[in-house]
Order: sequence, then structure tokens, then C-alpha cells
Amino acid sequence: MKSIEFKETNWNRLLDEIENGLIIPIIGAELLVIKINGKETLLYKWLAEQLATRLDVEFNSEREINISDVIYEYENKRDVDATQPYYEIYDLLRNLKCEIPESLRILAEISPFKLFITTTIDDFLEKALNESYFHGENKTKSISFTKKGFVEDIPSSLHETVVYHMFGKSNTLSTYVATEEDLLEFSQKWNNPDRKPPILSSLLKEQDKYFMLLGCNFPDWLARFFLYGVKSENLFDHNSRRGVIADSKSKDDEALTVFLSRCNANLYGNGNAIEFIRDLGKRWKERLVNSLEQIHQNLSETESIKEGFVKDSIFISYAREDIEIAKTLSDALSKAGLDVWFDKHQLESGDLYEKKIEKNIKDSVFFIPVLTKNTISYQRRFFQLEWHLAISEMRYRPKSIPFILPLAMDSITESEPLIPDEFKQLHWTWINSENSIQEFVIFCKQRVRSIRLQKTI
Repeated sequence: MKSIEFKETNWNRLLDEIENGLIIPIIGAELLVIKINGKETLLYKWLAEQLATRLDVEFNSEREINISDVIYEYENKRDVDATQPYYEIYDLLRNLKCEIPESLRILAEISPFKLFITTTIDDFLEKALNESYFHGENKTKSISFTKKGFVEDIPSSLHETVVYHMFGKSNTLSTYVATEEDLLEFSQKWNNPDRKPPILSSLLKEQDKYFMLLGCNFPDWLARFFLYGVKSENLFDHNSRRGVIADSKSKDDEALTVFLSRCNANLYGNGNAIEFIRDLGKRWKERLVNSLEQIHQNLSETESIKEGFVKDSIFISYAREDIEIAKTLSDALSKAGLDVWFDKHQLESGDLYEKKIEKNIKDSVFFIPVLTKNTISYQRRFFQLEWHLAISEMRYRPKSIPFILPLAMDSITESEPLIPDEFKQLHWTWINSENSIQEFVIFCKQRVRSIRLQKTI
């Protein structure tokens, strides 16, 4: 096996690939550690125990039971409702009151991740993302693969965070994976070209897209089947990499490690998936802090606010009371190599000046309104004209790439009546620390790169 020991060079490359939007996390049950009555336990171990109690199933074996064991034992009884276990699992998850698992919180704070694939049936990942991006409001897009009927696909352009439930999501019916039989059926359906969601399938097969298989603990046969289902004919392409696998079991399976080395995957051998994610989260924050320090060191060396307008610049709109916020944002974007324009003099008069602002908005790559308590005003303010001009321009831009990227601070909310309805329909970014500014800068770099790439096609 070529990389059991995860070295600094592995970390540096992984962080670069995350920053460039090349990594897709795939979430497994090992990450779902919850605290019940003050004690930590795996979510799906707890579910199996609770399900056995509800279905009046007993086991004599001392081995740890799983949900599949409970359901098979239940089905051995006479005259049972085969759908009842699926409803009970749904009901247990629906009424479970506990904190979001630490690992999911860490992953949700790494802003370049826009697509998550989960092999679990719970909604804890959505909750973590909602908490990180939307102050707990249920706004993360959640999609589930299904065995029958219409198969929903991911959006063609990932400008919002998406969670894709590859094995279904718990509900009142037996439409998700709970047993080994379900797992086989879902896997077979996924590998059926007529059922695979085309956009997601195409994205996963891209040569420069890598995965992080985190806490899945698949047995050898399933790992092979799963990886082939994800990468298909590109699985053994030696010109690309498959990414990283981190869990508590794979590194000890000799046959699996040999297979993974042949398909160019890196196994994390320094611990389990939770330890990997803790290390990843720490290193990601250190990278953001270092980037900010570099920006601050260079501020005195050059004036980053451009008086002239460069076509395809980022347009920053703000209230004059927030000029320091706008300058900080502009400096961070400029130091990242992006062209930025904002009116640092706030000359709010003159028809020619208004025409200049209108032209600059039309020629900008996208528009960032800085939303704070200072923009909640019934008075006539020039930034309100900029808002309306941007909303008008937005109608001429592709919907797949949002033109307006609201940036919010203070205690402002999307329900504020003085905020335009068009802004409320968009994804907001909340800035509450220097780290969050740098994460937003990384997001803007990815957005500009994506727009430039599409223009060349």
C-alpha cells in the first residue's frame, strides 16, 4: 500500500485540492457519534438497540447487533408488517434530541465543500450545514436516491450546498437502506445507467474530482463495488487519484489495501475517521489564519483599492458607515488575485456618476451587497440605487450562476422587510470572524474561476 502513513505532503496536497473545489466528502456511519444521557455512543448502534426494544426482538448472542439483524429477526415472526421497522427507525430519528456530532460540525465549517454524499439515512449533516450557514434554519438542499420512480439529480451548477443521500433518507416507508438486502438492491440500482442521476454521475467521474470516504467502514467486497459505482471506468486510471479513505477498519484489511493501492487511493493510517477530521479541521483553520496574516502583512506595501474599473471586477456595495468592512473585504479579495471595485469616496450625486455606477455594475463579474444594520434605512441612500441596478442586471445573467452574493453581518436577518425580496431568495454568507472572510474569499475565487471557464467553452 503506497500511503498508509499520512505525511505532510499528503495534507498539503489535500488542502490545496479542497481549496480548489476538487474534493467531494462521502460520509459514513462511523462519524455519527452522539451523546445520550451523558454517554457517547454510535448513532446506529443506539438505533439498533432501540429498534429491538420497539419490535420486541431479543438476541442471545453477545456480539453487537445492527439494524439489519433486528429487522431479519423481526421478519422471522409470523404475521408481521414488513414496513413497521422502517417507520420505527424514522420515528426514532425524528424524535431524537441530541447535539450534532462533532465531525459533521467540522466538515460543515469548511466552506469549499458544496456537495456532500452521505451513506447514512439521518439528517444530522443537513442540521450541521444549516447551523453553519443559515443560523439553524432548514435551508440546505437535501436529495435522496430512490429505487423506483423519479430520480432527482443535483443542480447543474453547485452555487448552494447539497447533501445527496446515496442510500435514501429515513421516512415512513421502506424506501431507504436498513438491511443488507436493501443495500444490495440500492447498489444494483445505482449501477443501472437508466437510474443513475446523470449530472451527479458525470461529476463523480471527472478525472480531477476526488473523494474523501470518511467513516464508511465498508467490507472489502462492498468497497470495491461502491468505488466502481462512483468512478466507473475511471477507477483504475493511473493518471488521476481517487482521493482519501479514512475509517477504523480498512487499513487493517490487507486485501482491500492492495486493491486501493491499485486504484490510486490514499489510506489514512494515523487513526480513524474522527481523528482524521479533527486533524483536517485544525489544518484548514491554520491555513485560513496564515492567509489572513499574509494579507495583513502586505496591506502597507500596496494600495489594493482600484480607482479605475477593470472589466469583470467584483463590485462591492455598502453603506458609508461600513467603509472599513468594505475595505477589509476588498483588500482580502485583491490579495487573492481578484479584481475588485467599490466607491471608496461615496460621491452620491450627479447623473454622470450614476451612469458610471450603472456601467460598472453591468461590467462586473458579480455583485456583493454588504448587509448590516446600517443598510436598514428608510432614508434615501445611494447603495439602494446600486441594489436596484444589480437586481435589474441579474435578470440578464444565467440563473445557474447567481450574480448577487449577499454578505451579511450584525444581527440582520433575511426576514428584514427593507431587504429586497430578490436578495431573500439567494444564498447569504454571514461574516462573523476573519476566518469567515477568508473562506468567503476562497468561495469567490472558485466562482470567478468557474465563470471564466464557462466563458471559454
